[in-house]
Amino acid sequence: MDNGRARAVTIGRVGGIAVELHWSVLVILALLVEMLAGSVLPASAPGRSTTAYVLTAVLVGVAFLATLFAHELSHALVARAQGLRVPRISLWLLGGMTSLGDEPTTWRAALRMALAGPLVSLGCAVVLAAAIVGGGALGASSLVLAGLGWLAVTNLVLAVFNLLPGAPLDGGRVLQALLWRRGHDRYRATMAASRAGRVLGYSLIGLGAFEVLATGVLISGLWLGLVGWFLLSAASAEASAATSERLLTGVTAAEAMRSDVVWTRTDQPAAEAATAALTGAGDYAAVAGPDGELVGVAPVARLAFLGARARSSRVADATVPLPPSRRLRRDDELLPAIREAGGNAVFAVVDAGRLVGIVSPASVSRLLLRRSVPPPGARLRL
Repeated sequence: MDNGRARAVTIGRVGGIAVELHWSVLVILALLVEMLAGSVLPASAPGRSTTAYVLTAVLVGVAFLATLFAHELSHALVARAQGLRVPRISLWLLGGMTSLGDEPTTWRAALRMALAGPLVSLGCAVVLAAAIVGGGALGASSLVLAGLGWLAVTNLVLAVFNLLPGAPLDGGRVLQALLWRRGHDRYRATMAASRAGRVLGYSLIGLGAFEVLATGVLISGLWLGLVGWFLLSAASAEASAATSERLLTGVTAAEAMRSDVVWTRTDQPAAEAATAALTGAGDYAAVAGPDGELVGVAPVARLAFLGARARSSRVADATVPLPPSRRLRRDDELLPAIREAGGNAVFAVVDAGRLVGIVSPASVSRLLLRRSVPPPGARLRL
C-alpha cells in the first residue's frame, strides 16, 4: 500500500493509531453530496431550497464518513485488545482499511476482530433509527429526518454487505476464522476465504453487467462492477500475501538482504552515482551524509533518470530516508517489519552500527522465488 499511502494524508492519531485519508475520499464525498442533494433529500423532503439540500447533504456525507471510521476503529481497538499492533486506519474511495502489524494467533481473536465492524455499523443503524423516532415525536424537520433515515439504511446495508462470506470483507474474515477453527490451519482457511472472495467479486461484476445491459441503469451497474473488481483484486492479493507470509515465516533480514551495496554521497552527482551503482547487482545504493553516516538509500533507476535529465541533480534528490524502524539487525525476523512498514518498504541491515546489506522488494521477491521452487525430486507443500 505504499503507493496509495503516498497519496494519503495523516489527519491525526487515535490511541497511537495513525488515521489517514486518501484523496479519493473527496470523490466519494462529492458523489454522496450530489446524490443526496440532487435526488434523495428532495424526494423525501420536498419544497426546500437548494442551499438547504446541499448543506444537509454535506453534513450527512461527513456523518457517513464518521460512521465508516467508527467501523474501522472498532476493528483496530479489538485488534489492540488482542495484543496486536495497529499502525494505521485508512479511509478511501471504497471504504476503509485497518492495517495490522501482526496477524491474530487464534481463530477466536480473528473472529472477534471480524465481527467488530459489522456490529458497530449495525449499532449505528439502530441508534439512528431511534433518533428518527425520537425526532419525529419532537417535531424535527423532515429534511433532518430524511438525512438520518438515509444514514440508518446505509449503515444497515454496510453491516449486511460486509458480512458476505468472502475476503477481504468482514464476512470473509468470519469464514476464515470458522474454517481455521475446524481445520486448525490458518493458511488453508485464508486461501478458502480468498477463493470465496473471488467468486463474490465475479458475481458482482456479472450482476453489474446484467444491470447495465438489461435495465440500462449505468451508474449503479458500473458501481457494482467496480466493487466486484475491487473484491476480486483484493481477494487475489490476499491469497498471494498469505503464500508470501508462509514462505517468509522465520526468515531473517540477513537471508533476504543484498550485501553487494554500492555507497554514494548526498552531494555526489546523480549521473556519477548511477554509473557507479550499476556496477553492482543491487537495485538500491546506500547514501552517506556529510559525516559519512548512513542517511538513506537511493533507487538506482531513479539515480539514472535524474542523471540523464539534469547534470545538476544530486544523490540527495533521489534519497529515501531510513528511520530507525527501517534499520534491522542480521537476526531480526523480516516478516513483522514488512507487515508494519508495507510490502514496498526498503530496509538497511546493520551489524555493530555498520551497514552490511539492503533488503528491498526485489531482494524479497528473489528470496520468495527461491523458497517457492522445490528441490529436484521434492514437492513443495503449502
